[in-house]
Amino acid sequence: MTRPIIASLFGSTPIAMALDYAQTMLTAELPTEAQAEVAAGGAVARSDAERFTIHRGVAVVPVRGLLTANSFILERYLGWATYFGLIQTMNELAANADVTAVVIEGDSPGGYVTGIAGAAQAIAACAAVKPVHALVNPLAASGGYWLASQCRDITMTPGSVVGSIGVAVMASAPVQPDMRGDQNYVLTSTNARAKRPNPSTEVSIGAQN
Repeated sequence: MTRPIIASLFGSTPIAMALDYAQTMLTAELPTEAQAEVAAGGAVARSDAERFTIHRGVAVVPVRGLLTANSFILERYLGWATYFGLIQTMNELAANADVTAVVIEGDSPGGYVTGIAGAAQAIAACAAVKPVHALVNPLAASGGYWLASQCRDITMTPGSVVGSIGVAVMASAPVQPDMRGDQNYVLTSTNARAKRPNPSTEVSIGAQN
């Protein structure tokens, strides 16, 4: 019997994810230990995963894997971050006088849209009271980059990948009254107008030379 793959937990949920980097994770089979919990409805009362470590006053918070709002199955068995866990962690570290700085260690292609705004706000709130640094090792893409961008600065290990900002959507509208009379348009977020540059412009051509 084939075990369900991780993508089956995502369904049609809106995602902020760099699919090129996430494909291997999405098509991986769920660990055997997680099957009973999936069969029972996919929910556990709490997570036993270690969400951060503290050494000499510096807390390190791994943000790994496909990010979900509260999938404790993925957090428990794979060590992947959840937005609920991040909110709890950042609130706790912000209030901990023994923690002088926080490092968000990013290794994620992104994840759910639902819940990410709260996690981003929790990181920003912690960064307002003590230094919070992002260390990309080696990936902070899409939703993962959104979280890293809330830190005071971003450091990348050699060969790491970050980005991108905003959303790009392809849409079409009829310009002629027949089946082939559609015009395609690329729509981008207001603050990410350079997300899909026109490659025929002089600026783009100059950047390639």
